[in-house]
Amino acid sequence: MAPPEQNFGKLMQQLQEIVDWYERQEELDLEEGLTKAKQAAELIRLCSQRLGQLENEFVKIKADLETASGPAHNDADTAV
Repeated sequence: MAPPEQNFGKLMQQLQEIVDWYERQEELDLEEGLTKAKQAAELIRLCSQRLGQLENEFVKIKADLETASGPAHNDADTAV
């Protein structure tokens, strides 16, 4: 079974939480920093994947609308 679609906004929020964690650190715990970096890398991968999915959905909607409305009319083509 495919994994459920991730909500892009929630992914970005999780990524922002990691950024905020780094900014709050006065002295970085290297072990925890590495764990956070791995989490951030996975979130970035998921964000990129989700953006691709969303783009495909918009392209499909556009194609469906163009099909439903017929060929686009260009005013320059109808000028006498």
